[in-house]
Amino acid sequence: MLKRASGLALGIAFLPLAVFASVPDATGRDVVAPKYGLNGFVNNFAPEGWQPQPFYMWTQSAAPAAGAQGPMQAVSAPGAASTAALAPVPASPSASTSTSASGAPTPPAPPPGPVSVRSPKPQLPDGDSFKDTILGEYSLTGFFRKSFKRGQRFIYIDVYDFQTADGAYGAYNYLRRGSTTVLPRGDAASEDDSSISVVQGKTFISIYGTSQDDDETKELLTKLVGQALKSMGEKGTASNVLSRLPQLDLVHGSEKIVMGPATVRRFFPAPYLNSLGLDSASIVGCVGDYQLQEPVKERLKLMVLSFRTIREAQSSYQHFLTDLGTAHDEDTSAMLNQVINVFKTGRTYLGIQLKGADLLMVTGARKRFSPAIVLRQVR
Repeated sequence: MLKRASGLALGIAFLPLAVFASVPDATGRDVVAPKYGLNGFVNNFAPEGWQPQPFYMWTQSAAPAAGAQGPMQAVSAPGAASTAALAPVPASPSASTSTSASGAPTPPAPPPGPVSVRSPKPQLPDGDSFKDTILGEYSLTGFFRKSFKRGQRFIYIDVYDFQTADGAYGAYNYLRRGSTTVLPRGDAASEDDSSISVVQGKTFISIYGTSQDDDETKELLTKLVGQALKSMGEKGTASNVLSRLPQLDLVHGSEKIVMGPATVRRFFPAPYLNSLGLDSASIVGCVGDYQLQEPVKERLKLMVLSFRTIREAQSSYQHFLTDLGTAHDEDTSAMLNQVINVFKTGRTYLGIQLKGADLLMVTGARKRFSPAIVLRQVR
């Protein structure tokens, strides 16, 4: 049985069963390295012929007190002072789709040296602040990156830990690439020629390489995922959030989880979203695409937002209708008495409905009657 190492423990447990030991490096400084659990397995994984690289770790901490000198940083691998810095990291699996708040692609910045960082907000090495914001809304509590080098080829292992299984699944849908795997892995998994993404419980792990169509690298990725799953937490249950999406006409694979204004704007582009007042509201919800066949063929997008209280949902609904009604020169009081309101925005129609503490919206309809077809299916 492994003995618990003495030394410095980070402010929170990074992953289930993860323990961090404090050991001196070549300069005599204390450094923090994971001992066992998933992070320990990843850091100690030693594929034959591949050279392990230093790792990067971020963990959540309380906000610094006034006058503090910013987040704590410490070299995070024994002997790191004599180890080469991390090689430039390629775009993560989300980089092909991740964009900045302005909509322009955000290239990843070169990672810092091997460090352990604690800060109130996610601080990942890619240098993509929009991605950090999205993961913050999903309640990311820890991040760990390990890489391996062989010649000009690199393999990267990114481990994300969240407060809830819904947050982990939301991040999986946001960051994954490729198609669903035939071989069941974890709660959900997908892969392409150079990456494998798996979510299980509150943990999401992404393993990817720099070389495509490389059989040796892909074999190693597959082996690594299989062994990592044995160190991950128990499987989670089906997402209660996504169960709100009606299954009839749903385009499977389009499901997304939203937990704040950034995720809403990322996955549900619609006018007047600022009128919903999401920046100050506590929400959780889901988004999905629908392909109607009858009475006409339509591709629509549905969002279900659940507010903390009915009062918050009513306030958001009223502000939205007021701004939209003013723009379309319509009577807000009359709209508040309707079950479903439909507006024409550009060349398409937008539908909105209030159900208790839930706010339902549909966009992308070419026919005025189409939003109501989807909205009436939401229970």
